[in-house]
Amino acid sequence: MLDLKEMLSERMQEIFDELNETNIRYADCRKQCLDLIDIVNKLIITKGDQTITENDRQRLKKYLDINLEMQGIEQEEYYFHGYLDCVSFLKQLNLF
Repeated sequence: MLDLKEMLSERMQEIFDELNETNIRYADCRKQCLDLIDIVNKLIITKGDQTITENDRQRLKKYLDINLEMQGIEQEEYYFHGYLDCVSFLKQLNLF
């Protein structure tokens, strides 16, 4: 029997992969985030007091803005596919 948590994880991965392949804006955002991840890692990994340059601050803000946009796209897609999956499941049970 398939574990529900594993099944949901696999389904979410399918949706994520589909977004990367079919949603141009999402794929572009993902590429931009990967290009900017170094500044995020720098801030997270560096211990102690630190300051960042204005350029680093702008890059971090851009990373966070793009990441937020990606999360919005993902949430919309998860909701849509969740709805479709529920209707499909109800049909399989002959309840719809």
